[in-house]
Amino acid sequence: MQKKPRLVLFFDYQLGYKLAKHLKQKRENVVGLVFDRKNKTIFETDYKPKIKKIFKFSNNKVFEWSDLRKKKYIQNLKKLNADFFICVNFPKILNKEIISCAKNSINLHLSYLPFNRGKNPNIWSIIENTPCGATIHKIDENIDTGKIYVRKKVLPNYIDTGESTYNKCNAVAYELFKKYWNKIKKNKIKPFKQNNKYKTFHLSKNFKNLGFIDLNKKYRAKEIINLLRAKTFKNFKSAYFFHKKKKIEIRVKLNFYEK
Repeated sequence: MQKKPRLVLFFDYQLGYKLAKHLKQKRENVVGLVFDRKNKTIFETDYKPKIKKIFKFSNNKVFEWSDLRKKKYIQNLKKLNADFFICVNFPKILNKEIISCAKNSINLHLSYLPFNRGKNPNIWSIIENTPCGATIHKIDENIDTGKIYVRKKVLPNYIDTGESTYNKCNAVAYELFKKYWNKIKKNKIKPFKQNNKYKTFHLSKNFKNLGFIDLNKKYRAKEIINLLRAKTFKNFKSAYFFHKKKKIEIRVKLNFYEK
């Protein structure tokens, strides 16, 4: 009987929690966890305690990202002898030294790569009219550039917002992983190179600078509507403008009209 691969999970957010439960239910051989110690927004519930509770590991098998800058912790991570590092909604970039601690490293990214590498992919699919979705790919030293195992496209409709596309991509990502993980771990899917002809890329700072509407500037109607849709997301900062030195935020609610 073939041994199940040894897994270390770099998981976060609700999707990470759901997939952690799925892996536990399937009795996968999870041998360690890595978390990013950071302050959460209202939307970003801290799922770390829930994920830790699923596996009930001793402290030497649970790592904080900030600790992995120290050699002794990297050595401890390497001692887990992982066959796979699996990243789901993990906000940090794995460097060469950390990648080398496992035989394989894969990432579940909430976009249809090579479109929207980097941060906030669901937002940029609305702003730039590009496909969104989910992709499972190999991790290399760059950001979301590794070879692709599988991906599934989600085409936003015109009433989708940043929040609804996020939820759609999460649902697709969950099903994609459940469907293809067995084939990936058994090396039954050959990953293929990304086509850089279609690549798009965004950083956190690009998102932070997005949303201001200048009342003295001319915009195309479609451009404004897309900005408002993209920035409509519960508990996140919306699009805004200033009037008489007061900041006014705008969110939209869209529905298909039926006669």
